[in-house]
Amino acid sequence: IAHLEYVRGNQTNAYNYYAKMIDSIPEDNYAPRLLFGQELREINLFDLALKVIAPYLIYSYEAEKGFVNDAIKIGTKAQIEQASIIIDKYLIAKIDVETWYAHKANLEYGKGNLNISKKYIGKLFELKQTPDIAFNYALLKLKLNEYDLENLIDILKNEDNTMYLMMAAECCFAMG
Repeated sequence: IAHLEYVRGNQTNAYNYYAKMIDSIPEDNYAPRLLFGQELREINLFDLALKVIAPYLIYSYEAEKGFVNDAIKIGTKAQIEQASIIIDKYLIAKIDVETWYAHKANLEYGKGNLNISKKYIGKLFELKQTPDIAFNYALLKLKLNEYDLENLIDILKNEDNTMYLMMAAECCFAMG
C-alpha cells in the first residue's frame, strides 16, 4: 500500500504506511531491514531509512555504512553522534579507510568543522587522487584561504567536466 500511495503521489500517506511497516518488524536482527532501508533511500525517505536500519547496526557492516551515509545527510543530532562513533570505530581499526575518511570529511563539513573536514579529505586525496576528491579538497582549501593548489589544478584541468574546469580556474585565480 505504501508503494502504491507513493506512486500515486500521495507522499503523506505513503510516509505513514512506510512508518507503520517499520514499526511492525518484530525483531532487530532481521536482514531485510537493509533492503527496506535501500528502497526508502531510493525514494528520498532518509529519515525512515535511518529508522529501519538503526536496530540492525550491531549485526551488519553494510547497515552501518548506510546509516552513516544517511545520518550525515539528514540525521538528528543523536544520529549524527552515533554516525561519528561508527566512523571513528572503523578509522581506528583501519578498515575500509577510504570510505570512512570520506564520511568523516562530510560529517565534519556538515558540522562546520572545515579544518577537520580538510584533514580527512587530504588523507583521502593521499590515497586516491580522483577529480571528485580533488574538487572537494580544492573547495575546502579555498574556503580556508589556503592556496597550495597546484596539484589539484593539475588533476581538475584535465577533465572534460565543466564543474572541474571551473574549479581549476577558480584555484588559478585565487593563487594569483
